[in-house]
Amino acid sequence: MSPTPARVEVAKDPETLAHRVAQWITDLAASSRGRFAICLSGGSTPRRLYQLLADAPYRDALPWGRVHWFWGDERFVPWDHPDSNYGMVQSAMLARVPAPLQNIHGIGTASTPPDAARAYERALKSYYGAEALDPARALLMWRSSVWGRTGTQHRCFQGRVSSRNAIAGSLK
Repeated sequence: MSPTPARVEVAKDPETLAHRVAQWITDLAASSRGRFAICLSGGSTPRRLYQLLADAPYRDALPWGRVHWFWGDERFVPWDHPDSNYGMVQSAMLARVPAPLQNIHGIGTASTPPDAARAYERALKSYYGAEALDPARALLMWRSSVWGRTGTQHRCFQGRVSSRNAIAGSLK
């Protein structure tokens, strides 16, 4: 299968961008077959997107039972800490939608960063059933500074599931 050509869309403001991406994610997930994986970004940039996904009409159209939620980055703090990306996504979206708990794959922070990275590596390998990640099989979100850019990331751990790349843990 040949890759889809890149397309650049410019939104007039962050709110318009968040709505456009929410619709795109909803359409993509709803039209897919079987499991659908989304690798989330943290920080404040995607928060509005997650809030929108938890509200109508997006909440009502997303196939929550088939969507699996992963994290592309996490601050190595407990999930209830104000700096936790998991905590932000939980409060902005996941606590407000019918996402099955077994479909939420947060990066654990109860152990050491190397142990957490190895555990997440095992979780990713178990989900994908392979040593290598196929980026075409997941929607990967990224963020960039205060400009409000949200888009898809075309690499995830350099295409490999590896604990060396899974957590670049910052201890706060």
